[in-house]
Amino acid sequence: MDADRLLLEDLSALSDDELVDAVVTFSGHMNAAEYRLIRLVGELDDRSGHGILGGASIPQWLGYYCGLDGNAAREKLRVARALRELPGIRSCFAEGGISYSKVRAITRVANADNEKLLLSYALGATAAQMERVVRGYRQVERIEDPETALRQRRRRGLDWWFDDDGMLVISGRLAPEDGALFIRAIEAVTARMKEDERAADADD
Repeated sequence: MDADRLLLEDLSALSDDELVDAVVTFSGHMNAAEYRLIRLVGELDDRSGHGILGGASIPQWLGYYCGLDGNAAREKLRVARALRELPGIRSCFAEGGISYSKVRAITRVANADNEKLLLSYALGATAAQMERVVRGYRQVERIEDPETALRQRRRRGLDWWFDDDGMLVISGRLAPEDGALFIRAIEAVTARMKEDERAADADD
């Protein structure tokens, strides 16, 4: 469907199929436009040594001229730099196949070895799901890092005691795998507590 015509015509005249197609089409256009912006930021980065920004950093310049807050501006610069080494993600982003939100997430952990796998996830997931994938990936990296594992072992510990009113109090730090087991046990107890509360409410 012609994009310019959509901007001028009465959208209520669109058929259901045309409306759905238009939303998908414009979403792809927005993704591709975001890619072009990121590419331009990357070019600014390449030329920043020429003094074209008047001494300002790229995040400062983007904040002043483009209205981006500091974190958003720094993220755009980080993504622009990361994409230089990720041709598969860069190509898909340029074609509008994935959103900037997904690219922002996966470029935090993507490299030449895992790029293809992460891109396959991104094509079938939401941005929020990709954020969770990236968090999980980082957690695995931390667990597999020997220094991190040693530091976690040294810091782990678990204490418990019964308070004056007879309630059990728990305090501690657990490694991720032990923490996962502990959480499952806590969830089971919590579920039983909720069942007891519902039964008590029913009796009342």
